[in-house]
Amino acid sequence: ALTEPQKTALKDSWKLLAGDGKTMMKSGALLFGLLFKSHPDTKKHFKHFDDATFATMDTGVGKAHGMAVFTGLGAFVSSIDDDACVNGLAKKLSRNHTARGITADDFKLLQGVFKTFLDEATGKKATNEHKAAWDALLTMLIKAHS
Repeated sequence: ALTEPQKTALKDSWKLLAGDGKTMMKSGALLFGLLFKSHPDTKKHFKHFDDATFATMDTGVGKAHGMAVFTGLGAFVSSIDDDACVNGLAKKLSRNHTARGITADDFKLLQGVFKTFLDEATGKKATNEHKAAWDALLTMLIKAHS
């Protein structure tokens, strides 16, 4: 389970990452753009994406995926004080991704770009506490998926 300061940091940073739908779409596009740029091999998991989507994530399917991911992350943030719910969400996330052939190592690649994502998405307003809290959450999700 995350510490109280980590939970607070997640909630605080979430306001910057997902203040509204437009921000969530932008955050999703940025996160996956960083993932695809840093780890082009991850594109193989996104068979329904075309070159335009991979280039900018600014297509219907790209925006939809970014929104779905950030809606899911929002569920974690919203329920972060309820360990049973967070664990249930982690198991659900794992089941959904296992079915698509996505491994814990794939999640680690996303974790690897997340600090850069936080800097870019927040205009460098993400603190070390924010970064550590997201890292802890992602580590927890990776463990649930291992």
